[in-house]
Amino acid sequence: KDLGSLFVLHKALTHKNRDIRFAAAQSIAILKSRSSMYALSTWLIKETENDIQHKIVDTLVVLKGIGNPFGLTNVLKNSKDIALKLKAAFLMGIYRDARVVPHLIQALNDKSYKVRSEICHSLGIYPRIDVIKALLNIITQEKKRYVRSSALYSIKKIRNTNVVLPLFKIYAREKDVVFKSMIEEVIMLFNKMRFRM
Repeated sequence: KDLGSLFVLHKALTHKNRDIRFAAAQSIAILKSRSSMYALSTWLIKETENDIQHKIVDTLVVLKGIGNPFGLTNVLKNSKDIALKLKAAFLMGIYRDARVVPHLIQALNDKSYKVRSEICHSLGIYPRIDVIKALLNIITQEKKRYVRSSALYSIKKIRNTNVVLPLFKIYAREKDVVFKSMIEEVIMLFNKMRFRM
């Protein structure tokens, strides 16, 4: 592994020839250098070739980081590729960076219910009021139980007992019997947590 060649590879990421860009991304993946995270993720903002975007995101997974978060938020906002968006949302839920939160919340209106669900899961690592409000809104407004369940799971993961009252209001109006029992389970858990304090 010639880590001295990283500068050349980082430059090659911006080359006008797509084959050179792909080869650069592939070589960086082989080198597994965490110092390449920022260059890779920053190039994700401008890269338009789908296979190169996938290679960059896959490399970020291997490198265990997101580098410049605006690369992944750009993918989430502008890509038409659902698999790529799922990977981007997943990464933002593993490697905490508060700068991505507004972008994740905004992307909750994505056309794909799978992407919306993954975003709900990712938001579960950010114990913030704006996140809780967004997740409660998904539980109230979303039509797909799959997405609603992801939002409820993240609410549970955040463990903010102040959501008991809003959850109880949702519970009282809920028509879906299965989802109603899921809400009840979370409310009971939070009530037990409150009594332990």
